[in-house]
This record gives sequence, structure tokens and C-alpha cells, in this order.
Amino acid sequence: RRLTMNRGQWIQIGATVLFATLLTLMLVLGIRRASELQSASAALQLASELSSRPELMRSELNLMQRGLETQTYIGQSLRNLASMRESSNQSYKLLQDNLKAAKLDGDNTIAQPLRAALKRWQSLDQQIDSLAKMKEGDLYNDSANASDLSGAGKRLKVVVDDLLVRESPNLKSMTDNLDQLGVALRTAVTDSGSSLRSLLAAGTLAAALLLGAMLYYAYRSTKSAAEALDAQRQVE
Repeated sequence: RRLTMNRGQWIQIGATVLFATLLTLMLVLGIRRASELQSASAALQLASELSSRPELMRSELNLMQRGLETQTYIGQSLRNLASMRESSNQSYKLLQDNLKAAKLDGDNTIAQPLRAALKRWQSLDQQIDSLAKMKEGDLYNDSANASDLSGAGKRLKVVVDDLLVRESPNLKSMTDNLDQLGVALRTAVTDSGSSLRSLLAAGTLAAALLLGAMLYYAYRSTKSAAEALDAQRQVE
């Protein structure tokens, strides 16, 4: 009787430890997957934002071109380009960091369009940087009425015209690369969400099994105690 009781106790302890270990493992994996899903979702949002930047930059360049042709104010466009350049550089860095945190940086369907977009952006970034450093007051001979372009203004117009002609295909390709990246990231986010839901379901099942085992062994323990008490009373 004593041997049987001890064996039952060891089975109870073993089952409890097993289910508790499974539940802990599911919890750790769930937390990790949730963190990766959050990073992947942040990367998707950044990719979506970046995909609209090339068209916005082209619009600002067009405004600058028309402003220089008519000798009108282009200071706001210069500031907008400088701001978009800075925010785009920050967004690309955050995008790469989030992909690494989500463990997606090694996925070729994600890495390839990102590399292509980043290469095109780095080429454009240097040219926009030189534009953004221009001061509007240096672009006109008569800054009071902006009636005539200065030498710097004429050189800027040549640069802007060249950018619009030469970089338009590059801007379109950059948008295509970022759109492709967005599609791949949406798939990754969907798969990560499904994996997380599966882990949560498995964790819930493990918790239910652990609770069931505890209730079962509590019932067995109470029943055994009652039987032992009855046997003792019969002996007495």
C-alpha cells in the first residue's frame, strides 16, 4: 500500500512538472513571437511610409523646377526636401533594425527588394543633400522681387532639370521595390500572427491539462484519504 501510494505521488509530481514545463515553454515562445510580430508590423508600416516618399520628392522637384523657371519662391520646397531626406534616412535605419529584431533580415524575399531600394535611395540621397544645402537668398540677383536667377540659381535649375530626367525611372523603381517589400512583409506578418495564435492555443491547452491533472490528483488524494480513514475505523 505504501509503495503504491509513493508511486502515485511520483506520477503526480512528474505530470505536474511536465505540464508546467510545457506551459512555461509556450509562454516564453509566445512572448518572443509577440515581440517579433510587433517588430515585423513596425517594419511593414515603415515600408508603406517609404513607398510614398519617391513620389513626394518628385512633386517637390517639380515645384522647384517651376519656381526657378518663373523666379518665384522655392524655399519651402528646399526645406521639404531636406526634411524628407532626413526622415527617410531615419526610416531606412529603423526598418533594418526592425527586420533584424523580427528575424526577417535573412529572408531573401524581403532582403532583396530592400537592398535594391536602399541602393537607389543612397544614390539619390547624396544629390538631394547638395540641393538641401542651397540657400534661397543665393539663387536670385534681386532677392527683393526675385526677378532674375543668379549663377547659383541657374546651376540649381540645371541640377533639378537633370534630376527630374535622370532620376524619374530611379524613383519609380524605388517605389516598386518598396511595394514589393510591403507585400512580402504583409505575408510575414500574417504568418507570424498565425504562429502566435497557434502558440496561444497550445498554451491554453497545456494550462487546461495542468489544471485537469491537479484536480484529478486532488480528487485521488481526497479519495485515498477517505478510504484510509474508513479502513482505520474498521480496524478499530
